[in-house]
Amino acid sequence: MKTRTIEELHDKDIGHRKMAKTVDYLVANGYEVTDIKEYNEQFKFKVNGHQFWYRKEWKSTAKEFAIYCINILKTEEEMIRLWSEK
Repeated sequence: MKTRTIEELHDKDIGHRKMAKTVDYLVANGYEVTDIKEYNEQFKFKVNGHQFWYRKEWKSTAKEFAIYCINILKTEEEMIRLWSEK
């Protein structure tokens, strides 16, 4: 396991292009990406404090995966809002 920075994800020698694009999309949409850890075949990272896993073998595009993360976060926010109204 290696801890990675966003800059390292962009590094052509040690980085991972698709994960870098995913992080860039999330950051561009106002989300905070932290605690990026790289394992042999996957990444573990946090988006606004919520943990996600990204497997390198997945066939989705970087944008599709970022949108998936955003949708999960929005769904959780909506569920919390609905529960707080009861």
